[in-house]
Amino acid sequence: MKSLVIYIDFKSAASYLAMEATLKLIQSEKIDVVWKPYQVRVQAIADKKEIETVTESHLRVRETQRQQTHLKYAAIQGKPMVFQREPQGSGAALIALAQLDCDPVEYIQAAFLAYWQDGLDLDDPAVVKAILRQCGVESSSISFDQKGNDILATQQIEAEEQGVFDTPMYVVGSDRFLGREQLPWMRALLANKL
Repeated sequence: MKSLVIYIDFKSAASYLAMEATLKLIQSEKIDVVWKPYQVRVQAIADKKEIETVTESHLRVRETQRQQTHLKYAAIQGKPMVFQREPQGSGAALIALAQLDCDPVEYIQAAFLAYWQDGLDLDDPAVVKAILRQCGVESSSISFDQKGNDILATQQIEAEEQGVFDTPMYVVGSDRFLGREQLPWMRALLANKL
């Protein structure tokens, strides 16, 4: 069976917006998938200053435009999407993903909605345990303490050693693809058309 490794972060707008198309690819190509966590850095958009450097202006405008593009794409998909003024964390949710021993798709979808629709802090183990319960997953075997942090840190290092630097990152054999715009190329590769 064809296999695919997918790296995601729940606070990544690009990962959230790629989910529906990714699931369609998985179903149509009958792919064996491994979902892996990868923590990206997300920062709030800086307020416009009365006096700002060209670099500060460029970064602010670029991030504002990126956010607007994500919101337009979410509207086209009919997906709820609310950007928080100060982005919430996702560490506890990623720790849980790293330790799940069942099909994580329902949990992944619920965690994305908790972040992007409800604005919940996925760094809070209590919030993540509630999402797991909602999905019928027993959370008692998931460690949110130092052991869980170590598991996530190890997977982060392993991902970076394999060339992962952002999400969603798709790995097919030795090939890496960043972003949903790569899905048609991946579909052809997985269908052995390339």
